[in-house]
Amino acid sequence: LGKTTLALHLGHALREAHPDGQLFAELRGSTVPADPAEVLAEFLRALATPEEDIPATLDERAALFRSACAHRRLLVVLDDARDAAQVTPLLPGAGGCSVLVTSRPQLSMIPADVQIDLALFSDDDAYELLESMVGSDRLAAEPEATALVVSACKGSPLALRIAGGRLVTRPAWPIDHFAERLLASRLDELEMGDLSVRSMLTASVQGLDPAIAFRFRLLAAVPGPAVDVETAAATWDVSADDARGVLEHLVDVRLIDSAAPDEYRWHDLVDDHLRAVADSHRVTAARRRLVRYYLRCLHNLWPVLRPGGTAVEPGAWFPHEVTGRSFADRAEIHAWLHPHTALMTSLGLAGLHSDRQDVVDESAALLLALARARYECCREAHTEDLSRAVLDVPPKLGDPVLTARAWHALALSLGAQSRRDEALEAGARGLAVRRELGDRYGEVIMLHNMAVWHELDGRYDEAAELFERCADSDDVLSPEVRRRCRRNLADVQISLGRYDDARRNLELTGEGLGDEPGIELFDQLLALGHLALETGAAGDAVAGFERAVAVAVELGSVPLQATGLVKEANALRRAGRDGGGPAARAAALAREGHLADVEAEALAELGHSRSGDGDDETARAHWAAALRIFESLGSPRADELRDLVAERR
Repeated sequence: LGKTTLALHLGHALREAHPDGQLFAELRGSTVPADPAEVLAEFLRALATPEEDIPATLDERAALFRSACAHRRLLVVLDDARDAAQVTPLLPGAGGCSVLVTSRPQLSMIPADVQIDLALFSDDDAYELLESMVGSDRLAAEPEATALVVSACKGSPLALRIAGGRLVTRPAWPIDHFAERLLASRLDELEMGDLSVRSMLTASVQGLDPAIAFRFRLLAAVPGPAVDVETAAATWDVSADDARGVLEHLVDVRLIDSAAPDEYRWHDLVDDHLRAVADSHRVTAARRRLVRYYLRCLHNLWPVLRPGGTAVEPGAWFPHEVTGRSFADRAEIHAWLHPHTALMTSLGLAGLHSDRQDVVDESAALLLALARARYECCREAHTEDLSRAVLDVPPKLGDPVLTARAWHALALSLGAQSRRDEALEAGARGLAVRRELGDRYGEVIMLHNMAVWHELDGRYDEAAELFERCADSDDVLSPEVRRRCRRNLADVQISLGRYDDARRNLELTGEGLGDEPGIELFDQLLALGHLALETGAAGDAVAGFERAVAVAVELGSVPLQATGLVKEANALRRAGRDGGGPAARAAALAREGHLADVEAEALAELGHSRSGDGDDETARAHWAAALRIFESLGSPRADELRDLVAERR
């Protein structure tokens, strides 16, 4: 955006060094390329060659042109070249001539002293260009409006040249007036005479192979001026290799840039053009493909996030005919989820405003699946905006299951932020919808979550009642899930001092469990360790937690290892022994697995270990680090850590 502008500017600066004149040719490489033989004929005429002396063939004209230039000091400007084959015959050869060539693709086969990739102007350079055209006094009188004009042009020399030209030819216009017009309709305003950002972009796209131009226009389905290979492949419904090939070609012709391997972006003015010329029906279809692709990807997270468990309500909203990508472990999920969160959020929010019910429902499903994935993967508490957006959809959702899921997701987010009264209220709203649907499974799962919030707030009796109802729900819950509820019940009973009841429940959950490594055995060992710790058998608790860690190692689960090690460190401390070793291992594993809450617990235990060694400074540093994490998670543990940090000052 601005190659010609820069070439003309440079050509003007070089005029004195080329006293025999300048030759300019528009080679139209972006549209219908100029015939180099015709260009040579024009050059020869400009050099006073008689018409009858101009040869008929390209090679003869090129030879005559080189001879004519041999004893001259000319500047030749070749604008918008298509390729080396078009440019090579137009080069004057040796002597005192200089050549400026502009092109969209790189012309690596042309012998050149200097090749420059044209960068965008910085704000300072853009201001200086405007100042040279409009005048410093006029810009200085309206600094805020000038900054808006500079920002709207996004560093494009062509856009800045047009903007400056329009201001020069309209001296009565306040710059603020032009800035408002520019922000309202940027491409319409960036036109002046034969200069036009829109026309330049239109010509560039028209010069593409039709199949590539079609795919380029479909990038309007992607929210924002950036895409990776995975997203482009889903948008175009092609393989990753095919998508990469098209994107690399678009880089070669300078319509997009390669920001990093397999990551691409384009200028904001290009983005404006894409959306202005987009075929709404095709873009809607491509965007729906993208939504369904990401829905399937989010569904594919569950075997890793909950090994051996059940995906949360896949229902009809995880399209089975779409493949999606698979994930090997939590670290891979984390590496994928965070860079794609903004894209999925934008896709979902945009789809909520569609006039098609199926698009609205699929978009709602995407936002809710994203909220759930962020919670399960990274314990991100702040996803309530996604749930509220779904609940605020102006016509009601076509599927009431989505409404129930939205209340469920909102309750989880509020609970994770320690806004547990609000979480219980949202949970009750979700329960009402579940009961209207006759959805016993969803009802029981929400009761389980509400029990957890009661437990965290110290309402152990209420928590125990709800956990018992879940544990007895053999009509909808699998035996495995009911045992999980009973173990949670045992935890509450331990907190209530009802150790015999807790022991009986743990005996029930341990029946037939065996010694085969698995998540159930790990959970059982943690619960038994908790009981032993609270009944004065800290040594037994340490042994139980060590065994739990061994199970986690056999399972190859980083999250379970980190959790078990934190429990072991805590038990060692309460047994009067140093838990620093397990705590340090837990902190490292938690960082590796992106488990913020577990890392905070591990850092807290490390602080206790260093404090026991008399190293209060290091202890305070560990506690301060744990405090920062707990505060970011909205955890009630933050108060305890805050007191520890204050005591060591």
